[in-house]
Amino acid sequence: MDYNYILLTDSRFISYAVSELRELLGLEGRIKTMALGKGVYLAKLDALPESASERLRNATFSYGVVPVMEISEKMQTDDELVESVSHFLSKDETFRVEVVSLGAKRGESAKSAEVKIGQALESKGFKASLTEPKRVVYIIVGEGIVVTASDKSERLPDITLDHFRLENRSHDSLNRAEIKIKEAFESFGLSGKKLERCLDVGASPGGWTNFLVKRGARVVAIDRGVLEYGKLATADFNVITDLKDYSDRHTVLHIRANISDEADLPFAPDSFDLVAVDTNTDYMESSRIANLLSRYLRHGGFLIMTLKLPKISDAGRIHTVKELLAKEYKVERVKKLHHNRMELTLFATRL
Repeated sequence: MDYNYILLTDSRFISYAVSELRELLGLEGRIKTMALGKGVYLAKLDALPESASERLRNATFSYGVVPVMEISEKMQTDDELVESVSHFLSKDETFRVEVVSLGAKRGESAKSAEVKIGQALESKGFKASLTEPKRVVYIIVGEGIVVTASDKSERLPDITLDHFRLENRSHDSLNRAEIKIKEAFESFGLSGKKLERCLDVGASPGGWTNFLVKRGARVVAIDRGVLEYGKLATADFNVITDLKDYSDRHTVLHIRANISDEADLPFAPDSFDLVAVDTNTDYMESSRIANLLSRYLRHGGFLIMTLKLPKISDAGRIHTVKELLAKEYKVERVKKLHHNRMELTLFATRL
């Protein structure tokens, strides 16, 4: 096989990921790919520029590419995998191993394999580090094929083979929506930002609101649906159905109404640090809502907006959305997050 990289993406958007690679990396000609499963592909790529990892940080559909070290068209034992990996590891750099099984049966879990391979490599004098490895080793076990890929961790800041398994180690999230906005904050570099007051539109069942409260923000949540009040990170909340009853005295104020007319909104201009829009509407309506709310977001404040994709082809509307928002916002990034389903997440700053 002449494949030299693994490409990680959401398999529903593979055609967009390939086109994006060609554009971002300046590649010419056809990019050959072979699906291994769960969004993992073998890819035949031309030599990548030194700036490839930096350029791919701005990718929407690709989670990254990793150089292939070895492809075996037969199942390998843990001892054989350890021997293979030891050929390209250096004892001067720490490492971490990630294993994913894509339908193949090896008689043990991916986690167990990671532990056994890591311990065996340590017994050979290599130094493991789960939190600060200098190199990451990926082992993909498919039907009749085992692929080993690796690169320095500085070139793989956001790449993991099984994001969901790693995320499931944390049990403090209210629901999938909270995990999604947590991933958005990490992807868009917002984790260290101080946000005092936030507006969450399309807030039900409350995952985004709960995440923002845990970060110390006061939140106005707007949605006709209910929030999971008993599970919120604060007991200081109030629920109103009439905007005439609006007040700014609570950590969470839930307005059970839909946004229809800007004249109805009781907020002062420039009064929020972040506006979140996660409504069950198409990209045109979501953009209209974001523009409507821009006057209440301080200049330099942040917009996080979900773009629903009823059809795969709607993923090509990103340029249209940027044009719709251009008067009020600078769109910084659009990303297909791991926890997005048929949707993308947009990050912008207020002009």
